[in-house]
Amino acid sequence: MNPERIKALIDLMAASDLSELIMNGRMDMAVLYGGREVHGLSFVPLMREQLYLVSADPELHARDEISLAEVAGLDLLLPRTYNTMRRLVDEAFLKLGLSARVIAEVESSTTLAAAVSEHFGSSILPESAARALVAVHDAHLCRITQPDIEAPLALCLSGHLPLSVPAQAVKAILLELIADMRGNLVSAQS
Repeated sequence: MNPERIKALIDLMAASDLSELIMNGRMDMAVLYGGREVHGLSFVPLMREQLYLVSADPELHARDEISLAEVAGLDLLLPRTYNTMRRLVDEAFLKLGLSARVIAEVESSTTLAAAVSEHFGSSILPESAARALVAVHDAHLCRITQPDIEAPLALCLSGHLPLSVPAQAVKAILLELIADMRGNLVSAQS
């Protein structure tokens, strides 16, 4: 399975209310950003994903990196405060004694992509989502530095319900794919 298909699978599964479905036994597992301990759930850390600024601003088009302090001066489109990504971003700004200039809270990835490409504002996304957005919309991505911000990806499972045989097979394949991705990242960086 190629990285684009893995990313699509992760995007499909990554949503905060999925953990509730797992807790209630209506879903076997999900890949979620975050992974903080919750009673009744078990989390298997998978990897960490760098956060990027995604913008259609022509002034940022030639840049590969941007400091978080510079991002503080931009109009941002971010999810609501309960969202894991938003919490990571807000915590990073808080550590610098800054705050994000949020002009709109956007939950829909389709609406967000359209708003960014139409120059309504910029957004902060995990690398996989940022690359997917700029691949189909007129936008550019810049890695956020000083500090680097990373989002943990974790496999969320029920803490008390056993996995079905098919779910065990999916889990094994997913863990194997993540191990292969990690190996490819290490090889590429060497």
